Amino acid sequence: SHTYAVANELEMALNIDELKKASDNFIRVIRSLYAKGVKVRYISKLLSELNEKLYSKLFEFLAPKELTEDCALIIMGSEGRAEQILRTDQDNALIISDNCQVDPKIIEEFAINFNDKLCDFGIPKCEGNIMLSNPYWRKNETDFKLMIFDWFYNKNEENFMNFAIFFDAKAISGNISLLDNV
Repeated sequence: SHTYAVANELEMALNIDELKKASDNFIRVIRSLYAKGVKVRYISKLLSELNEKLYSKLFEFLAPKELTEDCALIIMGSEGRAEQILRTDQDNALIISDNCQVDPKIIEEFAINFNDKLCDFGIPKCEGNIMLSNPYWRKNETDFKLMIFDWFYNKNEENFMNFAIFFDAKAISGNISLLDNV
């Protein structure tokens, strides 16, 4: 019931402050479930679902309307694998449609604001800068495909790491078919 209540709060949030307030209850849910003897793997799955709802709702609040169907917000790493218990650092990216007409400056402002808001929610920035605010992780479809091709065919430690991070990618908002295309 705690999980449902928090999920409902996320869904019903009308602004960023209400969304943040709902996300502050995640720890309470974890403690409650753990105290009741719920297995950690189930808690992890529930928390991952709550985090996806949080990210999606924040995306809905912040993304320019003309961008939402022309991009896919993806999560990667432990978030993409649904292996979180407590809040880990951000591992996210933005795939932009090749047909997107939104000014790149507007997209950049959104990306920076999105990652900054997640920090306000207690989700720290990735030390490796694997976030959509980093242009390396914010590309159109064609450039993403070329980047993946480079990772695969120009083998080095950094490319292996990037491929491993991206391998766990999961699209959670926007035009999720863009991840399948890439």
